[in-house]
Amino acid sequence: MPVFPRYVVNPGRDRRKRMRAESTGHFLAQEFSRFSSNSLKLRRLYNDTRRAIGEVIRGGYFNGDQLSHLHPKPEQKEIMSRATMGGVAILVFGRSCSAKAAVVNELFGSSILPVGVDQCPDELWRMVTFQKGDQTEISLSVPDSTYDLMEDLASYDEGWQTIPRADLTVDGCEDSARRSAILEVKFRNSLLRNEVQLIVSPSEDSVERTFSRAALNGLRMPTIVIYAVRGETLSSEEEDELRQLKARVGSESVFFVGPKAACMCDLTESEQHARTQRNRSELFGQLQNLGFVLDRRNSEGSSSMLADSVETIRQNGQNGGSKRRSSSIVLFVRRVLQWMVVEGANTLNEVQSTVLNMFILSAFEFIRDRNITPMRIDYAREKEAELYKKLLEVAKTNQEEVRILINQTLSDLMDEILEKCANFDFVSIPPEEIEAASPATREKCATQVQDFVLNLLSSAVADKLFSSMPLLKDSFVGTLERCLTTLEQTCHSNNSNDANHTVQASHALRQILNAAYQLEVTARTSSSILWMLLEKMRRMFKDLPGNGSPAIDPAWKRRVAIDLLKSLSDARLAKCICAQFKEKLDSSHERFVAAMVKLKADHDGRIDHIKNEKDRIRKTLAPSIARYSLEAVSLRDVIMYGMPTLGKEIGRGQYGVVYSCESWGMRGPLAIKSVVPPDDKHWNDLAMEFFYTRSLPPHERLVPLRGSVIDYNYGQGTPAVFLIMDRLSLDLHTALHHELPFLTRMRIAQDVVQGIRFLHSQGLVHRDIKLKNVLLDNDNRAKITDLGFCKPNAMISGSVVGTPIHMAPELFSQKYDNRVDTYAFGILFWYLCSGKTDLPAKFADCPDKDALWSSVRKGCRPERLYCFTQPCWDLMTECWHHDPDKRPHFGDVENRIVAIVKAHKAQGRHRDSLETMWSAEEATEHTWTPLVH
Repeated sequence: MPVFPRYVVNPGRDRRKRMRAESTGHFLAQEFSRFSSNSLKLRRLYNDTRRAIGEVIRGGYFNGDQLSHLHPKPEQKEIMSRATMGGVAILVFGRSCSAKAAVVNELFGSSILPVGVDQCPDELWRMVTFQKGDQTEISLSVPDSTYDLMEDLASYDEGWQTIPRADLTVDGCEDSARRSAILEVKFRNSLLRNEVQLIVSPSEDSVERTFSRAALNGLRMPTIVIYAVRGETLSSEEEDELRQLKARVGSESVFFVGPKAACMCDLTESEQHARTQRNRSELFGQLQNLGFVLDRRNSEGSSSMLADSVETIRQNGQNGGSKRRSSSIVLFVRRVLQWMVVEGANTLNEVQSTVLNMFILSAFEFIRDRNITPMRIDYAREKEAELYKKLLEVAKTNQEEVRILINQTLSDLMDEILEKCANFDFVSIPPEEIEAASPATREKCATQVQDFVLNLLSSAVADKLFSSMPLLKDSFVGTLERCLTTLEQTCHSNNSNDANHTVQASHALRQILNAAYQLEVTARTSSSILWMLLEKMRRMFKDLPGNGSPAIDPAWKRRVAIDLLKSLSDARLAKCICAQFKEKLDSSHERFVAAMVKLKADHDGRIDHIKNEKDRIRKTLAPSIARYSLEAVSLRDVIMYGMPTLGKEIGRGQYGVVYSCESWGMRGPLAIKSVVPPDDKHWNDLAMEFFYTRSLPPHERLVPLRGSVIDYNYGQGTPAVFLIMDRLSLDLHTALHHELPFLTRMRIAQDVVQGIRFLHSQGLVHRDIKLKNVLLDNDNRAKITDLGFCKPNAMISGSVVGTPIHMAPELFSQKYDNRVDTYAFGILFWYLCSGKTDLPAKFADCPDKDALWSSVRKGCRPERLYCFTQPCWDLMTECWHHDPDKRPHFGDVENRIVAIVKAHKAQGRHRDSLETMWSAEEATEHTWTPLVH
């Protein structure tokens, strides 16, 4: 088909109509611009996350089954593709060309399409697409083709402001190519910026075919669907089309535009209103019956919307000063576009959370492997040494028992052995040689019969020997074997790069147990222990003649077996068995010890290798993905709830400032922690804090995190992160200045213990328990806050963090666990029991933090005050014990606090009863009694 050059025209622009376009198209363009910006941010985060996941996959940190969870699912990819595309396509459907033209003209703010075609209800239009262009162009193109049709369009004849109807209609066109051609229009309009397309559906095609043709024409972006209703009620054709549309795009993403109201000049105003409401209610009901979820009040949530007519979708006028109220279509478009980004951010966060949770679980598995495997190796060594010692004692002292065992075996199995020998078939000796029965043949046959007898005897003696040693059946032998099997599996799963060495080591261990100790596999099915002994026995009796008849028959075989059995010496055989058993036992023990040394060395090397991988995950990969997760969640929150309004400053810490906020996200009052990370390290720390806090299930003893927002324009362009949480009355440091009652302070201590126990149950260590990190509500119930130093127990690197007086001594050794929280609670409990915030006297003279740390390392602890009861003092001293193993568990701590409270209440009741009794006695003493004469 020949190529016809595009005809460029420059129609005049009507300024009044362009200004009127701001009523709808201008505000829609703002929504599209906002969506494009958010989509670009989400695309960057998605690409960064994919690169990080690719690095994880290439690094070999997980096995094949685990890697399958790292790849996004097909439905997740589809959601992300829709949310990160950037551009938007507006599809206008309907059975009325006039109704669709009215909608398009309202969106563009000018009469770009001809209206008033109701005089020709059967008129058919082709598909029309509008795109942004530097200059106005119009042409006909074939879908999935780069060619334009050589068509003499009416638009080419003269400049135009409204596309001629002749270029739109397909009536009378017999050529299928021209009939299916798409009219492409490019021109300047604010609505078409940010890669926005507007497509008007053809009159002849179905909904599915319209989408297919649009895709062939290059449509790959998310769509906003507008349906122009022709009349006051839906026709059967419109109902069929809407069913197809619902199947294609769902029931919650269509904007319906009702018809222009008919002339009702002869009716009163109230009658006009009543008829309008009746007609709209009927249309509303029809749409609901078709399954569309409609919203006429512009409420929040995903739903389709119905505008009464084209006029009602325009921007509403002034409403209370300069504040404008968005029109229904602007609200609909905003809601659809925001939901796309929110859904994409949630999906991306799911992928990121999956990876981070896998990191944490693998860290716990590594810690368990590092701690448990050496214990298993030590157990295997200990039990093997115990077994070796007992078996060696048997080999040295039980020779007489072995002799008796051999005699008993020969006596019990003599007839069975002879019968089997009589039926024995020779191997590798031709039948003709057996019939000839030459001396050489008889010697060969005799040798085979002797070997067969010895094999039978060895199996029987081995069974008897195994049965006579009860220690081989003890439970610890099976436990030892299972322990070695677990070690083999651990090495194989965690050291796949050295799989050959792992397999060789496991086989060696299994052979040692089978050969040396006659476990179930070899003791009943092979003769590995007695084989060398029986070989010597065969050489010892090699010269025994097979006397008898020259014919090699069953009788001859019996005589050979009888001669062999009679020639055996039970004493010599018992001595030989014990010697061979001891020799094999020593050899196997040495091999076992060498194999365990090799296994321990392999384990240490494997742990060092995995530790380097875990360090890279902890320092680089996990914080990076956590930062992307923080940005994705913050993008979602700012889209849904907007930027919070900062109130007055209510606190200031080492890493940020805390502001008040009256309301955000339908919650309030709130506290907003503003943090400006100066470098990547602080970004990473903040991101990991956010992830740990957000991943925690709700708990009444923790301050919940409600959301996060990132202000990329904060200060001099440095992003600021706003962490939004519930605002409580005051912190514990301030509350102690108000002289809280003792029982209230104990209840606060119990609340803090419950919060720490919950963190520990989730595998987290707070690492900064102190007065200012405990907040109180209006009822003086405590909640723990500020998880800035909180980390999973398995992810702790040994960094020295916390507040000096609350820091346990082992923190300075960089080898610690969740028991540092027990130490910190002991110090906090000292403050609670004292009821004041004064520094302990032993630390008051320390000039700086270094001196204070030095005092703590040397064993300095707070002094006992006169107001401390013995149970309180005992509890706090045990909590801050220098040996972490001697510190109590928090479950025991809570029980002891409950006991302290009960004792205090009982003491109070006793004191009250004494005061009552004293008052009664005092009243009796002062009562006047008259004298009786």
